[in-house]
Amino acid sequence: GDSNALPFGGIEQEWIRKRGQGGVYHYSQTVRKMGPNGSHVELKRHLSHREYLNLMVFRDPDSETLRIKRTCFMYQDQIYVMDSLVDLDLVLLRAQVEPTFQQVNLPPFVTPSTEVTHDKAFSILELSRQAAVKSRG
Repeated sequence: GDSNALPFGGIEQEWIRKRGQGGVYHYSQTVRKMGPNGSHVELKRHLSHREYLNLMVFRDPDSETLRIKRTCFMYQDQIYVMDSLVDLDLVLLRAQVEPTFQQVNLPPFVTPSTEVTHDKAFSILELSRQAAVKSRG
């Protein structure tokens, strides 16, 4: 799918997505805000094709569309999402956990190079800016 950052003040992160295959697409908008006790709250909504195009006008001019290949899998009753950022040669692994969940047990076939959970350099906005720098040479 494709992700585009939208730089609106007062919102921690906002992006729109175009996902699909075989010429059939789904459009969505995600707003991630800081919630209670430092947690993140995500608000997601479906978009029409027209709404998606209207929001594209507001995309960050210093960013580039992120092309992401997503793979989801389950290991020991834990859901993992692996995002391969095609243009950045970067793979991010995320465990989907409940707020009360304390421990994430990585599968033995996963060898992460570094923890980036709270690193703002790995936010959608910053990654899309890195992609822009790379594409402009």
